Amino acid sequence: MRYHILFALFLSINLLAQEDNSIANNEEQLRYWPNGELQTRDRFKNGKKDGLSEEFSRNGTLLERTNYKNGKKDGLSEEFSWGGCINQKS
Repeated sequence: MRYHILFALFLSINLLAQEDNSIANNEEQLRYWPNGELQTRDRFKNGKKDGLSEEFSRNGTLLERTNYKNGKKDGLSEEFSWGGCINQKS
């Protein structure tokens, strides 16, 4: 009986460690302007940018949207004017 309890405890600790590791490796990082508006939203996988990255103005207008894969730009990147119109695609 004692071994069953120790095994269950070991298994639950191991599962919790795996959950914490996956959260650290696949996270979203948000930065804010001093006025509380969102400044940037970046997604990371294994410590590198991976997925959609967005940059916003001080008033919350989307300025830039870029996709990343494994830390490098991947696919379409868009820059927007203050009015929200697309200025440049690359």
